[in-house]
Amino acid sequence: MNKSGEKLFTNLNRRHFLIASSGLVLNACDTSKKNNLNGSFLDVNYKAGHQLRHTQQWPAPTQFKKSAHLILGAGIAGLSACRALDQQQKDDYYLIDLESTPGGNSRSTQIHGINCPLGAHYLPVPSNEAPELLEFLAQLKLGQYQHGKWLWDERHLCHSPQERLFYQNEWHYGLLPPTPLDSPLQQQYLKFAKLIQAAMQEHWAIPSYQASWGELQISLIGLTMRQYLQQNGIFATELVWYLNYCCLDEYGAGLDHVSAWAGVHYFAARHGFTAPGQENTKHQDAVLTWPQGNAYLSRAMADTLKDRFKGRELILKINELKNEVEVDTFNIETQEVTRWTCKNCIVALPVHIAQKIIKQTIGFLSQAAQFTQHSAWLVANLYLPTPLFEKTNVQLSWDNVIYGSNNLGYVSANHQSLNLPSKQQGNVLTFYQALGPDKNTKQILLEQNWQSCAQQVLSHLTLAHPDLTQKCTELFITRYGHAMAVPNSQNLAFLKTLPKVPKTKRIAFAHSDWAGYSIFEEAFVRGFWSV
Repeated sequence: MNKSGEKLFTNLNRRHFLIASSGLVLNACDTSKKNNLNGSFLDVNYKAGHQLRHTQQWPAPTQFKKSAHLILGAGIAGLSACRALDQQQKDDYYLIDLESTPGGNSRSTQIHGINCPLGAHYLPVPSNEAPELLEFLAQLKLGQYQHGKWLWDERHLCHSPQERLFYQNEWHYGLLPPTPLDSPLQQQYLKFAKLIQAAMQEHWAIPSYQASWGELQISLIGLTMRQYLQQNGIFATELVWYLNYCCLDEYGAGLDHVSAWAGVHYFAARHGFTAPGQENTKHQDAVLTWPQGNAYLSRAMADTLKDRFKGRELILKINELKNEVEVDTFNIETQEVTRWTCKNCIVALPVHIAQKIIKQTIGFLSQAAQFTQHSAWLVANLYLPTPLFEKTNVQLSWDNVIYGSNNLGYVSANHQSLNLPSKQQGNVLTFYQALGPDKNTKQILLEQNWQSCAQQVLSHLTLAHPDLTQKCTELFITRYGHAMAVPNSQNLAFLKTLPKVPKTKRIAFAHSDWAGYSIFEEAFVRGFWSV
């Protein structure tokens, strides 16, 4: 247990994990035979990516191509860069990625015709600090600016009920553990709310380079979020659990890894923190979401690419010359190497990958790669032909979280549907687990078989849903070894000294890693400004 009372998967050593999982494999096999549980991994192409580490020599180039611009990496930053080129009527570019479809962590799949996310699944309504993103959302007719404020299409805002928490064997609306207004826990809620209110006297912003970086913000960088809470007398188990959940949800790691700047930024840059009984709408954020998650947005950006997207290409080498950039790529299907030549190259790749494949030594890139940690994630989509039994009047919500667990709960794919639910309607629940930056955890995650992973997912959720094992018929798992950057003290202190888009003469670096944490807004804006 950690101090929040949470069982942390990342604290398991390899021996204990393998001993535990050996029993889980047997249970999973029994479960799949009894209930005909089917499924598979829907992984990102990490095995091909790992070839960069293990292959000593690649074939010589057999194809030679030229382009004015090359964008490497088809996540949100890369797609945003393509969109910016389109807006400038520069169509001489190609987007290259290892995956067969663009979108990065913002991709989706379908199960029995139901859209569901493979990763990122929502976008908080942006503030005025991200005008580039607001313009894109307006172009999609998701919102419009009228009479001095943004009005959003209600169909795309998260429908009610938005959140619920399974706490003390019951569901409750909202994610804060409920408590009487005269309790010690309520006093802790109020105390933390005052801390955030005081912090908001400085200017916090998303994207973070728009922030004021005042005295408080700078002082928070060197602390972990747990140290910050301890220094300020925040110790209530329920509140510490909730704040750890917030860090896992936003940053992929808990209180001991995340910088206090990031922990406070989660609240101060958006909605503040409201104690129970003090609710008002002043700092409440609306959330845009879709059954397929943020794939709704990534697909909209990819619509104009046509044959300019080149997937299934492993990027081997980037060589910046005096008047051009050479990029070698290896096609997974044909096993051939292509040498691309371009005038300008936008590297929208994680910093550790960029550092490995760029031939020249770039000081700021080497330092960023040294300081940046990436969290591993597991995402599972569970298909249920019929609804789960609910013994409460607290309805199935968009976001459903179990108190005390080391996962982030699940979202319901049908929640955004405008049709009335049927008692026999099938649904997909998308389960999330952030596993932190520990390297052993990543290795163990990628070594597990599907049965072991599936059984772990089911075991996480049966506490709240005892009938889940009987009703779930299909379960698909996506594993991310390097899902998102963890905003720790070292990388935030270094990155704040850099421009929003670090550049050499012919290479621009655009990825959310350069913000120190991985969210849609940061990736989109940095991609936009890389052109």
